[in-house]
Amino acid sequence: RPEERYSSAVDFKRDLEKLLYGGAYAPTTFNLALFMDRLYRQEIEDEDRELQREKTLDVTPYYRPAKGASAPTPAAVAAAPGSRVGLYVAIGVIVVLAGAVGYLLTRPKGPSEEETRRQVQAMVMEELAKREEALRQELERSRQETEALKQQLADIQKKAATGAQKLTPEEQKRLEEAQRLLAQREEEQRRKEAELARVQQEKARAAVAPPVAAPTAVPTVAPTPTPVPGEVAAAPSPIPTVAPSPTPEPTKAPVVAQAPAPAPAAPAGGVQENQFFDPSEVDTLPEKILDAKPELPLAATRARVNQKATVIVKVVVNARGVVEDAEILRGFPVAGLGIDEACIAAAKKHRFRPATKGGVRVKSTATLTFYVDLTK
Repeated sequence: RPEERYSSAVDFKRDLEKLLYGGAYAPTTFNLALFMDRLYRQEIEDEDRELQREKTLDVTPYYRPAKGASAPTPAAVAAAPGSRVGLYVAIGVIVVLAGAVGYLLTRPKGPSEEETRRQVQAMVMEELAKREEALRQELERSRQETEALKQQLADIQKKAATGAQKLTPEEQKRLEEAQRLLAQREEEQRRKEAELARVQQEKARAAVAPPVAAPTAVPTVAPTPTPVPGEVAAAPSPIPTVAPSPTPEPTKAPVVAQAPAPAPAAPAGGVQENQFFDPSEVDTLPEKILDAKPELPLAATRARVNQKATVIVKVVVNARGVVEDAEILRGFPVAGLGIDEACIAAAKKHRFRPATKGGVRVKSTATLTFYVDLTK
């Protein structure tokens, strides 16, 4: 029935935690380990016995060569008649290799990188267009349902405003249900409009083709000319002095400007530091680095109470690893001794390594347990 439903997920989660940790047997690490040990103990012992039995087996006889097998003598190999099987095999291998080389040379070339990029871009655009059309249809249908609910709510409110007839309990219930459904429809409509805008932005980004990088020109260095030796005259005339040719300057390689370093990427998913997330939504859970024991009050230590129990406390850990809030999930069986308050005070003294999501430190919850023994 509607009145028995949970008003929010927070209430449902709180009752679920009380159900898990409020009984005599809490799902702690020790209890889970004990359950797994009792569940698989027999199989583990059977596997250990099987391994010990296999270690005692003697496998050396399996490595000894067969008695009837002997290596052929060189004389027998030399006396074997010649065969043309090897020649035929060689010819077959050559034919196969020639066919493979011919296929590689004559096969059609695959699509170029530019054609592949265009095909991928066309597929992405097609999928985004389908998604956009589906969202438009859902949004139109949601708007029609919202308008119908608004009209129904207006009719009921108009009837109640005239005062001609007092609303019956059934009509009052229908009015409240219509108001709740209208709020849900409007929230869903806003969410679909935001998703449609996001898909349109992705479609616009995908429509812009990334520029194709131009091939980098490799600078060519002119070779140094080799001096040609001068001819020696046959007559005893003086040898003319040849001025040395100037040494060519080395060609400087073009200086390529370095691209600016990319800006640091923003946190994934728009996660803000110290933003609260449920433990099921974070990447790493809060890790305890400093603990504290509860200081029991005199009323608890002097009371003649033969009780011992585990107190479970749920804490909220912020991005600095400090406990902001704490609440009792399962308290001490005997109330009025101040034990629950002492456990909460001890929990707030704990320090944690904060939870993270997408590399950003966020706020989340953790569970602490305190064992209290008053039987001593």
